[in-house]
Amino acid sequence: MRSWLFLFFFLILLNLNASNIDKQLKEIQKNNPNLIIGKASADTAQEADKLALQDLTSQIIVKVESSFEDSAIENGQSVNEYCKRIVKTYSNVDLFSAKKLEEQVGNSFKVYRYITEKDKDNLFAQRKTQIINFLIEGEIALANYNIADFLRNYYWALMLLKSHPQEKTMTYYFGTSERLIHIAVPSEMERVLKDINIELINIISEKDANFSELVVEAKYKNKTVNGLLVSYHDGMSWTPASKWTNGLEYLNISKLALEKQKEILFKIDYTYANHSFAGPIDLSIENFPPINLLYADKKVKLSNKSLKNNKVKEDLFSFDKTIEEDNKMLIRDVITAINQKDLVSVRKHFTNQGFKEFNALLGYGNAVIIPRKSLLKQIQVADNKIIRSLPMKFKFPTSQEEFSERVNFILDNDNKISGISFALSQKACKDIIDKDFASDKEKAIIINFMEQYKTAYCLKDLDFIKNVFSNDALIIIGRVVKSQPDQVNDMLYGQLNKATVEYVKLNKKQYVERLSNQFNNKEFINIHFTENIVDKVMHDNKRIFGIQIAQYYYSSNYADQGYLFLMFDLNDLEHPKIMVRSWQPQKNEDGSIIGLEDFSWE
Repeated sequence: MRSWLFLFFFLILLNLNASNIDKQLKEIQKNNPNLIIGKASADTAQEADKLALQDLTSQIIVKVESSFEDSAIENGQSVNEYCKRIVKTYSNVDLFSAKKLEEQVGNSFKVYRYITEKDKDNLFAQRKTQIINFLIEGEIALANYNIADFLRNYYWALMLLKSHPQEKTMTYYFGTSERLIHIAVPSEMERVLKDINIELINIISEKDANFSELVVEAKYKNKTVNGLLVSYHDGMSWTPASKWTNGLEYLNISKLALEKQKEILFKIDYTYANHSFAGPIDLSIENFPPINLLYADKKVKLSNKSLKNNKVKEDLFSFDKTIEEDNKMLIRDVITAINQKDLVSVRKHFTNQGFKEFNALLGYGNAVIIPRKSLLKQIQVADNKIIRSLPMKFKFPTSQEEFSERVNFILDNDNKISGISFALSQKACKDIIDKDFASDKEKAIIINFMEQYKTAYCLKDLDFIKNVFSNDALIIIGRVVKSQPDQVNDMLYGQLNKATVEYVKLNKKQYVERLSNQFNNKEFINIHFTENIVDKVMHDNKRIFGIQIAQYYYSSNYADQGYLFLMFDLNDLEHPKIMVRSWQPQKNEDGSIIGLEDFSWE
């Protein structure tokens, strides 16, 4: 009898609890009759919450379904089908403002997620801000002849636009003219695509080889285009799109195919579908069909003269007068060793650390030298000589990625190669050299420092990262601050704008461990720097420099673009130390990013 009574009261209690959040929701609705509500039940609270957010997103789209009617008709779908695609472009992160009610009923969980009409409007306002930010970044990129960044930003703006209720009515000032975005953006992209040309630089055909090696280059208005994604037809099929980091590509085509072809066909992939970072871009590209643009298809004509067999000539790589004869011989030996994949033969030219980095370089994506006419130059940085810039191509089999880099060789006082680095783009170097903020010697050190920094992340060199960050470094990732708690760090930490940056403190060891985990989970990492601003302050007789630089980070399983700031001490020219590192996905509302001006040195 007691057990029956216990069960009876337990069931009553469950009933009371089951109606608890329903009562709460009704009370909330009294003051907000137009609430938009998502609900779900599942075996776990986490799964119920995820399903409730999905349901909430669906309810939000229902509210604005009519806005997408024209787009649905254009795409040959019902409004309901089209809106289902839109729902999938909004992740749970987009609904951070949604309130939550949760309860456990027996062995399952019940969750309500709800927002007000104002919250709904804010959700679309945030996406509009993202669209406008991409357009702004695209404009800046085009003005600086960063054509790949222009195409990527404009296309991503177009994809996000498809998920906004104002898709057909949203406008933007392109120059001095206010135009509809959904019409103007494809037109602007086609205008730029039309002016991109692919030129044949060199054909190398060994007499007994079955394949010929072709070097091609992408140009926009006679300027080299860095970072384009391009695929080509090798006579049998289309290759996966590869990234032409320095505007160059190294093709391998059978002689038989070349004899039959009068031209080589190329396609520019302006979608950057596999290079987008997680979030609405990935989701939009995945759920909307690609937008076809004119002039993305290119061709290179082949003449009988260009197809004549010729061997690799010794003067393919020429040396500037700045390079001593002994060093010319050294680099020729290294080039031969790379081509023949015989690293041991040049071991005598390297220090222990240099050979370790050289080995890592050759292991970085099946490295090969791009056989094009190149002039190698030498610069002096502190006590080191740096011979720049050997064009190389890297291919990663698992992800089928390809891209090129210009490689530098760092020589010590004994004329031994003590290090390897990937060169900054010509524009990034020019931005540093042309500005009047430091001596030529200091500028050369900064360029070398940034190249070693970039290379450390690409080659996953944790030792360099451990050494280059000071123990009291302030590290900001996204909008999260990470640092080692101490007097210097706390001084810097307290000066940042708390309205725009969230603060979490971790020590340097934790930061390196975080990087180590990332390195282990990625087949490759590639970093591309574009425009930058450098400044200097003097503090306690120390030379403190700050560089703000646009960064595109791409790896086998993650990509992002944003703005990097490094504040570093160059008092010891041989051992620069990073005091502050920050990265933010976009500029602040006033167009600024974190920089030296955020810190006081009084």
